[in-house]
Amino acid sequence: EKHQMLRVSPNMVKDSSLSTGKGEDVLSLDKISEMIDTSFVNACMQLAQGYVDVLKLLIVAVKSGYEIGVSPSELIKKIDAVPNKAAGRDLMPEEIELRNTWIQVVYFVLKESKHRSNDEKA
Repeated sequence: EKHQMLRVSPNMVKDSSLSTGKGEDVLSLDKISEMIDTSFVNACMQLAQGYVDVLKLLIVAVKSGYEIGVSPSELIKKIDAVPNKAAGRDLMPEEIELRNTWIQVVYFVLKESKHRSNDEKA
């Protein structure tokens, strides 16, 4: 069975800012959650083949959640509630644990590097 891969351009990863702060819309929490769900599934498949581009997209999507001031637990709950799962099934417990660990690591790195969320920029 062939899996549909998400194609990632370098610009998608390079331009990781989702809002310029100049009146442009910020992605909604629903959209961010869908992006994380999709990029996580694709990252797992592509990492097995040695590709890391989709993992970068997952990091950018998680960073977006951080930037709009959503806690990791809120973000995880929202991802769990995504209606159309990218995997076409519920994730196995070890997949959920891996996804949640990646989310926590991204939040930890952003916090430790003093990256500010939109709430802190005001």
